[in-house]
Amino acid sequence: MPVNAPAVRTPRIAHLDLLRGVATLGILLMNALSFGLVEPAYFRLDAAGWGWPTDRIIGVAGEVFVDQKMMGLFSLLFGASLVLFVDRVGARRRHPVLLSLWRNTLLLGIGLVHTWLWEGDILTVYALCAPVVLGLRKLPTKALYTIAGLCFAATIGAALLAQAEVNQAGAASLGWYWIAEDLPASDAVDLFVVFDAFARAVGLMLIGVVFQRSGLLAGRRPTATYRRMAVVGLVLGLPLAIAGVAWQLTDAFSPRTALSSGALNTVATVPMTIAFTGLLMLWSLRPARGKHRRRGRGDPPRRPPGVGEPEHLVLRPRVVRPPATRLTRSTPARLYQERSNSTISPAAGWCAT
Repeated sequence: MPVNAPAVRTPRIAHLDLLRGVATLGILLMNALSFGLVEPAYFRLDAAGWGWPTDRIIGVAGEVFVDQKMMGLFSLLFGASLVLFVDRVGARRRHPVLLSLWRNTLLLGIGLVHTWLWEGDILTVYALCAPVVLGLRKLPTKALYTIAGLCFAATIGAALLAQAEVNQAGAASLGWYWIAEDLPASDAVDLFVVFDAFARAVGLMLIGVVFQRSGLLAGRRPTATYRRMAVVGLVLGLPLAIAGVAWQLTDAFSPRTALSSGALNTVATVPMTIAFTGLLMLWSLRPARGKHRRRGRGDPPRRPPGVGEPEHLVLRPRVVRPPATRLTRSTPARLYQERSNSTISPAAGWCAT
């Protein structure tokens, strides 16, 4: 393997760009609650008012389709991107893992600064999860799926344990999480929130590693595979997410089920994330027609009308060579000189080469 091979520009994977864009905008929707409302409104739908029907419709829809699912999609893509980066860099230089760790160290610095500005930062979590995912990335597929499942089982168990302590200590121990943003929460609640973020992130990153290695995110699988991901994911995930919201509604957002009722939504995150991945891949792989034509950076440029060879989109004057003139003793030398100098025709226009 060469130490410093010449840089080769590899085309971008347009499917990943689509998934990443949707996930980023979805996380913006998740965080919009924290930007505009009190902090408990992020976890309890009625914390900032529950009177208008639009509040209820938007709140329930966000809980079912957006909350945790968009972070799940972004975590899946983060794990896939770690593997993609290491594989591509490893093809042309040594120590790709060290370079990836350096990049994530920089991400950690950015995340710490962001945490100082806003408590809802997630970059720090991703940067700290990266070494774990890099260390596990070469495990067999079944092992990666098993570890991902254990991560989600662990966070559900942590929710139940924290709920038991809250029920014993009283509703006030929920503090900023459920009651009011200026109240401190108990150590059990704070620890659960941190552990839940790391466990869900690592679990879905490992699933992203499997998806990247199998070619799912590069569009190399049959369309039926993505359709099956979407159907099975929605069939499994939607009832769980709806049941979690219904549990909170029927309990009138009781503090006695504040953490345990969210466990159903956490379980629903995995199949819903897989379903969204399948739906978005189907959208990205659809036939390009009319206004839906797409071009990635790796695609060759379109051929301009009337030009035979699509090399570069750089304009230059078209050179018109005069027909060869056969010189004889009767041909004036001045006429030949004029014809040979007239090589560029202003009327020839411009062409793309």
